Amino acid sequence: MLKTTLLLSFILMSEISAAQSNWLNLFDGSNIDQWRTYQCNCTTDGWVIVNNELVRKGPARDLITKEKFKNFILELEWNISKGGNSGIILRANETEQYSFMSGIEMQILDDLNHPDGVNTLTSAGSIYGLYPNLINATKPFGEWNKVRIIAFENSIKFFLNSQLINSISIGSKRWNKAVNNSKFQSLKNYGSSPQGHVVLQDHGNEVSFRKIKIRKL
Repeated sequence: MLKTTLLLSFILMSEISAAQSNWLNLFDGSNIDQWRTYQCNCTTDGWVIVNNELVRKGPARDLITKEKFKNFILELEWNISKGGNSGIILRANETEQYSFMSGIEMQILDDLNHPDGVNTLTSAGSIYGLYPNLINATKPFGEWNKVRIIAFENSIKFFLNSQLINSISIGSKRWNKAVNNSKFQSLKNYGSSPQGHVVLQDHGNEVSFRKIKIRKL
């Protein structure tokens, strides 16, 4: 644990001065060449580019990175529609029917107009169904929210609008308790894959993303 903490501290310090060339643009506003549909070597018409934004406009299915990632820093911005629901899912694999059944989801939500917004375990910024968002850092629908996620081995830190929302350790007592008390308890090895795809979730509502980039660690 100490080794992981020290390594993560080093990463946080070194990445501040990292050159822009160390980052991979997953979406720069011009194309979705880095992405494909979940469980399909294709893309759907439901994901479109509008004003340099990646928008889920219609039935689309989840959009996943073609590449799998293990240790990384992920940054992006999201803007949810009124009453909308979506998510950012990490280290997902394609063995399950849906990506959220293997990967860890950071919730995207219009808290004021969606029923899940009243529960801190399912409100925007939460680690869906596992770790609550107890910090009032979320901007309302129609405004851009900035996300940074730092994943290194079993440690993942989630930032929303520059505030640390959650810091989790996969396999820890707290993690195991959270999973066992959630709807994921019946899913074997949920969230334990050491690497996987980054996923933009299609949950049936319009949502926009921009400035998506990742840096491998």
